[in-house]
This record gives sequence, structure tokens and C-alpha cells, in this order.
Amino acid sequence: MFTVVAALFTACVCLHSGASAVLQTEVGADGQVTLFVNGKAWLQSDTTAVTIGSQKLEAKGGSLTLAGHTSSLGSDSLGKFNRSEFQWSVKSSNDVVFVTAVRDYVALDTVVFEQHFPAGIEAIKSTDQLASDFPSFVSAPSIDLQTVSFTGKFLGDIQAKPFAKCATGEQGGAVVLFDEGTLTSIAVSQLTSIKTADMWCTGHLSMGVTGTLTSVPPGFSASWILTAGKGIKKTMEQWGDQLRTFMGTTPADVYGDVIRSTLGFWTDNGGSFHYPPFQTAGEYQTKLLQAKADWEKQGIPIRHWQGDSWWYPKGKGGTQSSQHGDGMYRWVADPFVFPQGMPAFQQAMGLPFILHNRWFSPQNWYRANGIAGGADGWTSDTHSAVLPRDFESFYEYFFKQQEGFGLVTYEQDFLFTQYDAVPDMKTNATFADAWQAGMANQAAKANLTMQYCMPYARDYIASAQFSNIVTIRASGDYDPKTDSNWRIQRQSLMAHASGVLPFKDTFLSNNAAEPGYAPRADGPEPTPELQTLVALLSGSTVGPGDAPGLLNATRLLRTCRSDGLLLKADRASVSLDVVFTAKSPGNELGFTFATAADGSASASYVLAGDLTQAYDVHPAELELDEAASYVAVNWYDRSSAVKVDAQTPLTVATTTSPDTVSSKAVKFAFWVVAQVRSNWAVLGDMDKYVSLSSRRVAAVTDSRSAGDSADSVTVDLIGAPGEVLSSICAVHQTDLSHVVCHTVTLGADGKGSVTFSS
Repeated sequence: MFTVVAALFTACVCLHSGASAVLQTEVGADGQVTLFVNGKAWLQSDTTAVTIGSQKLEAKGGSLTLAGHTSSLGSDSLGKFNRSEFQWSVKSSNDVVFVTAVRDYVALDTVVFEQHFPAGIEAIKSTDQLASDFPSFVSAPSIDLQTVSFTGKFLGDIQAKPFAKCATGEQGGAVVLFDEGTLTSIAVSQLTSIKTADMWCTGHLSMGVTGTLTSVPPGFSASWILTAGKGIKKTMEQWGDQLRTFMGTTPADVYGDVIRSTLGFWTDNGGSFHYPPFQTAGEYQTKLLQAKADWEKQGIPIRHWQGDSWWYPKGKGGTQSSQHGDGMYRWVADPFVFPQGMPAFQQAMGLPFILHNRWFSPQNWYRANGIAGGADGWTSDTHSAVLPRDFESFYEYFFKQQEGFGLVTYEQDFLFTQYDAVPDMKTNATFADAWQAGMANQAAKANLTMQYCMPYARDYIASAQFSNIVTIRASGDYDPKTDSNWRIQRQSLMAHASGVLPFKDTFLSNNAAEPGYAPRADGPEPTPELQTLVALLSGSTVGPGDAPGLLNATRLLRTCRSDGLLLKADRASVSLDVVFTAKSPGNELGFTFATAADGSASASYVLAGDLTQAYDVHPAELELDEAASYVAVNWYDRSSAVKVDAQTPLTVATTTSPDTVSSKAVKFAFWVVAQVRSNWAVLGDMDKYVSLSSRRVAAVTDSRSAGDSADSVTVDLIGAPGEVLSSICAVHQTDLSHVVCHTVTLGADGKGSVTFSS
């Protein structure tokens, strides 16, 4: 929502100005827009168009005519703006059928584009990807723009291409345009009516409502946000901050609830309990309780549990229907799986749950029993999936049915399946957005967080509307026979910017074969070290899925404290900007950082996987102070360290794999980079992947900042009471051949400290 505070004039040529402005916006009196970046034209609008019935009306051809225009000042949750509005009518008619507008936020390097349909449109029969266009940008002839398109199912088709070959795809997400030389960037995406507001990028960057609509209701509107900045990642973060500010929501906290905060056990696809060939009623329950007894015996602190699609009846219902591949019949336990029901199983497990749901079967119990109005209150049952039409009332009822489930997080899977299978998603202008809103709103009222799974790229943006959507699948389904599931740092950039945590999916933590359970999970996993590491560095949920007795305790304990609290970085590991450019070393290269609890120290973490060539990482690329000195240590080879500063970059290569069991293991490298203070670089707890996590290092005090001339640093530590920390490490910058480590046993209060001195 926005407030217009003053009408100014009826003819407009507006230019965003200011000494520090990156983006300047020129809006002509004819409704055309030119975007300048650092004073240079980047994008010029080509035409304005709207489809009425089967006829595409265009300003450029004269069939759509400008009926009026106004300018005003206003403000909303983003701040103050200049607004230019244009009313359009059909040639030979004074009736306004289409309204376009530009909101220019002078202080933010940001522009919002609006489209309004005051009278609506009936019987749309568009043959184009879009049923409206404004703006439709072409590249200015003086600039050679590159693009990154965040698109595809599971965000699995991220493309870096020249502007002329830019492609977004169905339900595409954000698009970044950038200058290869300076990395000055523009990020653009949907802002309102997110599932219906579309973008198409095929030599033009066009914004409009999706061409699959059959009508637009009177008063419908949609908008898009565009922001400019320096650097691809930084601009994406700026875009995401503005998205969340406009929507009034907060980004997901890596420690926001027990599901995100602790080590869990997952039964998703690729895990041992995802549709194993069990033949006896109750065998699931018996084997799962056996798995629990085994991990407790191994000393692995599993603190939450996920139930995937195998536990509830499907299709037309009935015992053992849970093992079929149909839509959900009713969200209760199939007696074949849990004979005494979900509450009894949860009580036996004694853990909080995250539980999965898929699409609704056309024969589902709720529809058959009159919930949400019965047959008349649901979409047509002639398709493979159905949805209720009154989302708020249905999900209010639905989320009251899980008493005793121990439910903390609701996992909504098959998002793109439902979008493609329920025609109303594509033909009804408000349906898809209302579905996501109703589900998230009622989950929030039930004190539930949510995870999105099988998302289109657009669903990342949609998640920003709701503070309780906290995790999203950034990878395809796990399969130990493929090596792609760990490649998520590009996807993680979109998730991080949107304010949601990117989940890698389950994984096998062991190198061993795991026969007798789900065929897909029979292993062996060639690179379990990398799978475990990526899961933790995602900042999201960590959930191995090995068969009973086969969880790798040594590896999993590198992710967490002895009480099961994960030792995380401050945010997800995301790709370096270079990955999207012609200088890319290939495949995965990204970073994150962790900060001590009091903010007194931090460390950066660089993850590289399957590079095609070595790459020199400079401190600026890790967002570090170039005037400072740093020490870097290979986490898997702590025999020595290397100096890093503005003149001495960190050379990262992936010539070997720390996973040495399998010849098929992915080659990767993992580096810790810490700043030198009083001649010491504190690495933290090097038995843990994220050695300087805020849940391990409380504070770092160096002698010089405390007024002492001696070379020493004191590290205050936190953890579980009595926990033994055997590798609290630091490096003196005059002796890089020696990584100094001490053992610290925490007291009954979970606290301890150690001092490193020359």
C-alpha cells in the first residue's frame, strides 16, 4: 500500500538524481521509461500493450492510446517516491482499460512498476507469454549487458547469458542484469500478485500478467521491483531487503526453531525410510524406533525427526494406500505405517516433528466429507490434483487436526506439481497467490513454521511475504548415485536474498552400502563428507537419512555440539560473483562467515567443488577489510597456514577429495579465513566445520585492544555442560607452519576459555 500526498503536474519527465545515486529513471510524457546506471543508459522501454479478448493492443502500433497522465509524490513502507501514472484506452474510445505507473524511490536506487486493470478484462485469449506489457525493455545500444536468470524447478536452471539470450521460463524468479567489467548490477522481480505477475526475457525484459489467464477481475493490479547496486550478491541482498521491508516480514533466523537449530533425522527421497519394501503392518514403526535406539547408542544427538510422504493415506484411502504415489487422501497416519496413530508414534520417538504433505487427491476425505463446502467448494476433480477455494477457512480447520503430532514445521511439497495440475493456478488471476497466503497465514496462527519443497523459482519470492516460511528446497531429490545434489550455492543466493533458508535435502552420512531399505538409498554415497558439509553450510536444516546403525557419528558430530545444537555460520554459503561471469572457475565456489556471539571476531569459510581451474580469492570478494591481514587454513589439512591480504589472495583449487574411500568422490576444498589480531588469527573449534560459530565462541579479546602490548588473545567458549573441546586453534602470523591447538573442558555452566600467547 502507498499514500499519495500531493498532485504535482500532468506532464512528466522525471529524473532520479543525487550525488550517490546508481540508478536514474527518466519517465517521458508518453509513458516510456529509460533507466540510466551511473549516468549511462542501460534499458529503454519499447512499448506498452494489453490483450483484450484475443486482440493485443499496443501503444507502438496506435491501437492503445494514451488517455491521460499525472504525477504525484507519495510514500509507503519503502520510503518516499515520485509517481508517474498513465491511463490507456482503446483507440476511438475514452474508456480507460489499462493503467501503468512508475514509482521512483529517489533515496534507494529503486523503481517499482505498476499495472492496474480498473474494469478488468473478460475472455482473454492471449497467444503470447504475457497478456500485458509494461515496461518492455530493450538494451540500450551503448551497453553490453550480461544476465543471471533464477529459474527452473527447484531453481535448477540458473542461467548466466548475454541480455540478447536472457531466458526466464515458466514461473521464473528474479533476473539480474550486470556489467561484466564493473559488476554494477540491476535486480528485478515481481513485488505484488507474485504468482500472476510474470516476466519474460528473450531479447526484451518484459513485465506483465501471465498469458495463461482467461480473465482479470476489476481492480486487479500487479507490480514489479527493480533495484541497482554494486556487485551481483550485494545487489541481490539489497533487492531482498527491500522486498521484505515492503512486505513487512523478517528473514528466517538460522536458529529460529528446533527444526533449524538441531541435528535431525530425515526420511525424504534418497533416505533409507523413503518407501522401503516393508510388507508387514507396523514394520515402519519398529524399524524407526530401532534407528532411534541405534543413534542414541552411537551417541549421536538427533533432536528432531521428519516424516515424508509415506505415512498418510493416498488416492481413495484405505490401509496401505500410503505406499502409493497418488495425492493425499487424509493427513492422518495410515494404520499400516503407525498402527496406533501419529500421536502414539510421536510419544515413542519423543522428538519434535516436521511433517510432509503433497497435493490433494480428487477423492480426498475432506472434499467427500463436506469440508470447505464439499464438491462445490473445491476445484474440478477431473484433474490429478484439487484444492479448496476458501483457503483461509480450510487451512484454519486443517491445522487444528494435528493434536499430539508434535508438529513444529509443516512441509508443503509438490509446489510446481500443483501449479501445473490445477488449472485455476494459471487461469485465475488471484487463485495461486491466495492459496499460498491462506496456507501460510493459518499455519502461522497455529504456531507452525513452513518449508516449501519442489518450488518454482517464483516460490522463493513468494516466501518473502510470510515470516513463517523459513526453509525452501534448493536442490533436487537426493540420490547417492548422482553428484549434483550438493551444488546449491547459486540457488542459495536467491534464497538468502529472499530471506529464506536453502535446504539441501537429506543425505547418507556413510560411505558404506546400505541395502535392505529404500532402493534409492542403498548407497554407497561417494562423498558423504561434502554432503554433510553442504547441509550445514546451507544454514538450513541438517537431516541425514541412513539406515539403522549406519549414521556416521564422527562426521555428524562435526556439525553440532554434544547436545545436538548445530554450529552454524551466520547465513547460507552463496556463490561468489565471479561464478556468474566469463572468469568463472567453473562449478561451485562460494563463501559464508560466522561471528562470535558478542560480535568481537569472525571467520570466513570458502567452499569450492569440482572447479575446472584454480582461482585466486581476494579479501574483497569475501567482503573483508582489504587493509587487514588474514590467515587461511585448509580445514582438512591443518599442518600449516597461508597468509592472505590485498596483495596475497587465497588460491583455491580442487585437485583432490577429502573423501578418500571412493574413486567417484567429488573433488572439493574447504578453507577457514581468520583476521590477525595481536599477531594471532583465531580459528576456533577446528573439530567442527564452522569453527567460530556464535554457539561455540562467545567472545575473542586481544591484548592490544585491551591496552596490553603483549601478543595474546583470549577465546571465551560456550557449549554443553562438561563438553570436551579438543581442538581450539589459532595461528601466530610469524609462524604459519604451526597451527596451535588446545583442549578445553567446559564447566557445569557450559563455559570455558583459553588464551594464546607468544
